[in-house]
Order: sequence, then C-alpha cells, then structure tokens
Amino acid sequence: RLLVGETPASTDGVMAGLQSAGVKSKFVSRMVPCGTDAKTGKPIFMNTLIFESKKPLRGRTKKTAMTKAPLRGESKDDDSGGDDDPEAQLEIPVVMGHGWGSGLGLFYRNFDAVASIPGVRLYAIDWLGMGRSSRCTFPKACFRGLQPSNNCGLNSEEAKKTRTAEAREHDLRQVRRAENFFIDALEKWRESLGLSKMILFGHSLGGYLSTVYSIRHPERVSRLLLCSPVGMPKPPADLDERAMSTWRGRTFRWLWETTTPQSVLRGLGWVGRKMVNKFVWGRWADLEDIEEQELEKIAAYLHTISVLPQSGELASNSILRFGAYARNPLGDRFRAGEVGTCNFDVGHHHISLSLCPTSSGEGANVLHLR
Repeated sequence: RLLVGETPASTDGVMAGLQSAGVKSKFVSRMVPCGTDAKTGKPIFMNTLIFESKKPLRGRTKKTAMTKAPLRGESKDDDSGGDDDPEAQLEIPVVMGHGWGSGLGLFYRNFDAVASIPGVRLYAIDWLGMGRSSRCTFPKACFRGLQPSNNCGLNSEEAKKTRTAEAREHDLRQVRRAENFFIDALEKWRESLGLSKMILFGHSLGGYLSTVYSIRHPERVSRLLLCSPVGMPKPPADLDERAMSTWRGRTFRWLWETTTPQSVLRGLGWVGRKMVNKFVWGRWADLEDIEEQELEKIAAYLHTISVLPQSGELASNSILRFGAYARNPLGDRFRAGEVGTCNFDVGHHHISLSLCPTSSGEGANVLHLR
C-alpha cells in the first residue's frame, strides 16, 4: 500500500492515504501529461496533487479556488487558466519536488502549512520515473575520464590532458541527456497545466533539478527554494585517489557506477522490506512527535515506490558521482555564467546571485546572503 494511494491508478486511495496521515487540505490527484516515452512513443505522465487555495487573494472567486477543469487541450471549455489568462496570475503556483529515491508522499506533514498560505496554489509532483509517475525509458549514460586509470597507457602529459578534456566533454553531454529527462518533462507538465510562472521548491536531488530548470527556463520561475540541495560544491580534488586506495572505497564506487539500491531491493523480496524498515527507523525514530504506526506507513510507502520498474532512480549515477557529488556542479555553472540573475532561498537564508562587474571590468558572479 502506498501512503498516497492503494494503487498507482487509485484516486480514492490517494485521498484515503493522505487523510489517514493527517492531511486536512482539499486536493485533487491528476496524472498530468508531460510528453512521450523516447523509446516506445507512448504518452507519459507526472503524478500531481493540486491543493485548494484555502485563502484566495482578493477578487478570486470560490469557483476557481480549485483546479477541477480539464487539462489544456482536453476540452474547448477549459477554464483552468493559461499563459495569457490574467486571472491565472491571481494565484501563486508553488511546486514541490522531492529528492532522489523518494516521492511526494514524504511531504505529507508540509502540505497543510503550505496550502494555507494566502493566495498559494500548491502543486506536489512525483518527478518523472519516480513515485507514481510514469516509469519510462531513462537515458542510461556511459561515463569515462573520471577515473585516474583511464589515463594509463598514454605516453605524455599532453596526451593525458587531451584525453581528459575529451572525456570531460563527453561526460557533460551525458549529464545533459540525463537532466533533460526530468527538465523537459517538467516544462511539458507546466504547459499542460497552463502555468505562466511558478515558485519552485526542491529537496535534495529535487533541489538540483529545480535549479537546472531555473537556469534553462528563468522566465518561468519567480523564486527558487532549495532545501539541502545536492550538486552545489565541487568534489574534493583527491576523491578518486582516496576511493581507489581502499577495497571498501573501490567496492562502493563500483556499486555506485553499476547498480542502485532499488535494484537490490527488487531482488531481495521480504528481506528488502526489512532493510527499508531499518533505514526508516534509523533515520526518523528519534523525532519527538512521530509514532510507530507512522513510521510503518513511511517504510511501506518507500518500499512500494522503490520496487516499481526501474527508471528515474538511474539519476543517482547519471547525474551524481559516487559520494553524491554532481558530475557537473551547480557552483561551476553559476561561475561559468550559465545564469545571469537568479534569486533563491536555501534553508532560512535568502541568496541573490547576480553578475557584477569587477575592478578589471570582467564579469564575476557574486553571492549576496541576507
């Protein structure tokens, strides 16, 4: 049983699951079109919860406080609002994206608080290939040039540098392919719902993906909120050497590059369920206000979505290196000028990243924290 539904197709199960978890806000569950599978050509969908705005802004009628209209393109009578609909801008869309190996269900304690903010329409999503969203073909990447051993056999330092540069370019193309899997789907999801601009909130890998989306589509993001995002810093310079120096490091690295925890769980049956239980109890049992029954539901939810067909989980080694460092760190991309001006929040701090001139006249990225 899923915390957010008895089965992937059960809207009633979604309602019952969240209500049993204590969620009181009204919402609708939608499978929102977000493109087609690159391999099969079949339509794909992102699982989405759309919450009622409890306190609409002045002038917002009760009729439009809840999205019940067909998606764009489903009917000529569509009144859900679009890019050119001024009424649609009276509500602020806030989109919540979960982290790797997770799903929107783990935000269940946050839904009521966010949905009750005046004028906010909350959208909680399962990233494509995760949670209850379509499990479509993920572009499996092939990386090279990140291991010191790949330079063995080259006769000169110059040849080694050339080989490393070529491999780096190859790796960046592979990273972009993997990012596109999620970013293109999110953009088509936005188009399907007719949202003009939105506030993006992302946790962990969801923070990384939300940031990449903001870089690619800055005109669609009014603010970016990040909670413990992965992929910001560069990995330590000696990360590879340290990993290769011990058998544990070599084993961990090999596992990271060749498999995923979900693949292991799929093959372990009931033993896998016990492993998830141990993980959940170890991580959240110390919370003061959490009960055993609640932990059991979280464990059941995580195990259920983990053993669904393999898809988006492959982002673990396609976008991230072992140690959960980004293959293309976001900090480097800011400094490289991939984004001009971007406002985002990390934790309870507000950060403004802008391109400012230096004394030499060159452009430099400057972080302002307040």
